[in-house]
Amino acid sequence: IKSIYQIWSASDSLLELRQGIDGVRYSHLSGYLLITLVIITVLCCAIVLPLNFHGTNEYTSFGKLCITNLDPHSSILWVHYTLAPLYLLLILIVVWMYTGELGAVKLEESERVCILRNVDVSWSETVVWEYFRVRGLEDKIIDIQLGYDVSMLYSSSAKGRKYRR
Repeated sequence: IKSIYQIWSASDSLLELRQGIDGVRYSHLSGYLLITLVIITVLCCAIVLPLNFHGTNEYTSFGKLCITNLDPHSSILWVHYTLAPLYLLLILIVVWMYTGELGAVKLEESERVCILRNVDVSWSETVVWEYFRVRGLEDKIIDIQLGYDVSMLYSSSAKGRKYRR
């Protein structure tokens, strides 16, 4: 319980320092989901369960708490029909609030990501740095990591296995 309290009481800057921006976003999403869960649980326990419990059908102890305990022509079914779209509306509002919060977070590092395609395999990081330096963009680049098309490696590996057999 102590570790859960530490996570919930940690500031966004501390979380970002320890876990990165993904940790902050996951923490915010968890908070929104927890609030949604609490609201839906309170509504169900305060409104839906008492109505279902006072139904007319006789079932097992669990069946008394379900909608099946109500008569299909009962006048209180409108509560179920009303709360279901309200739950959906609540979830949509929570998602809207969460995505609105995402727009407020500035992703400085991801704005500096650049993907170069069809780069010669012989190029090294220094060649790529020189490419950006000549164009006056070296101050906007944080890091360069080279990646390669691994599908070519897979195909050449498969050909090699074919020839070895």
